[in-house]
Amino acid sequence: MLCHAMDWLLRHSGYCNVAVWLASENDGFQLGAYMKYTISGEPPLTEAMRDGIVPMTVRENLVHLAARQADQKLTSKELDQLGGQTLLATNCAYLGESLAVVVMFRDDKSPFNEEDVEMLRSISSVFANRAGGDRARK
Repeated sequence: MLCHAMDWLLRHSGYCNVAVWLASENDGFQLGAYMKYTISGEPPLTEAMRDGIVPMTVRENLVHLAARQADQKLTSKELDQLGGQTLLATNCAYLGESLAVVVMFRDDKSPFNEEDVEMLRSISSVFANRAGGDRARK
């Protein structure tokens, strides 16, 4: 499901880096999948994202930041890795429980637009309902 979701995201939004964080019962979120376009998913980046943009997205449900906004909202550790990037992230929740966070980012020269925002909203509900239904069947 993760591979299909990431492929669909890229076909609809264009090239970008994609990180899918899956909820973990023990320690918040774990990186479930990462697709590199321009920036490798090395531990300094993924650890900074797990501590910064992921909890921000859970609180706000949807985050859409141009590079200037990211400079004000992201942690210094995130900015060390993501400076000059535009970000789009969504919380995938089912019955009020966060199951996943999808984060997309790319150079601010190709910012995400409102169509990308709506596309990510659409897939977040599909992703959450699918994952929530799978969880309920276990």
